[in-house]
Amino acid sequence: MQYKKPNFMSNGTLYWDELGYEFSSAPDIDLFSDSALCNDNPWVVLSAVLVRLKLGQFSSISALYHVIQSTDDGVLRECCAELIGDTGSKSVIENFTKEFSVEIFDTSRPIRQIELCIAFRQSMLLCTVPIMLKAYLLSTDRRETNILRVYLSHLLEPELGDIACSSVPDEIYQDIVMSKYRELKEAFQSDNIPVLYGSLFSVGDLARRIRTELATPPVNETNILRMRHHLEASTAYNCSSFYKHEKLQPLNAAALIEDFIDNPENMRFQEGQRYFYGHNIPE
Repeated sequence: MQYKKPNFMSNGTLYWDELGYEFSSAPDIDLFSDSALCNDNPWVVLSAVLVRLKLGQFSSISALYHVIQSTDDGVLRECCAELIGDTGSKSVIENFTKEFSVEIFDTSRPIRQIELCIAFRQSMLLCTVPIMLKAYLLSTDRRETNILRVYLSHLLEPELGDIACSSVPDEIYQDIVMSKYRELKEAFQSDNIPVLYGSLFSVGDLARRIRTELATPPVNETNILRMRHHLEASTAYNCSSFYKHEKLQPLNAAALIEDFIDNPENMRFQEGQRYFYGHNIPE
């Protein structure tokens, strides 16, 4: 069943070339009420969880599991998976994997696999690499699931490289991915760490990478979109004016990212720590 988004979620909310996690207008219902968390419209439930997460109230994440289980709306499922990934601790991601293991590894429904693996991509947690790799290696419709290679590359490679693009037998591909996984795990003595582009995640490094990308033509707009998502979700720094009518505005984006880098307040974000709207995500 398809549900209609509330008016306050129209005009760009949940789209990263528009408003991201900001509402387009003031909600006309009390999203902090208990009734909002069990509303008949799952978009309202998602919104109610989102406003709580923005305040650092991470216990509400589990309400998104029911939304995913109760709908066939792929867009809604993706949005829930993204938010779980952006905000879920390692234990949340482990529970998510157990809850949806049948679908994650169900080769007959590759679209569902991709939707759910978005949570792993957004979490940036190194421990999700073997899960995504297993889902990819089990898949039989590689036309659909090849995007999982990009998700893996997003975490493990500085740029799209062998993990994203090589055409090798599965056994060799598994060795390539797991070798990088083991290298990072050994370097940091844990796989409960966030990694992005083959390095330990850092808000400061991400901002500087955005600056470099914007100054290096031709600008890779897909990279900017993904990096904007990570930066804004982590810090609550409003990057919506990176875009106008869904089109990247490189000069606006460059000015905004310079302001972010120049603000000493933004240096409080620690390397290797995940955040959502400035709140530490629990270990």
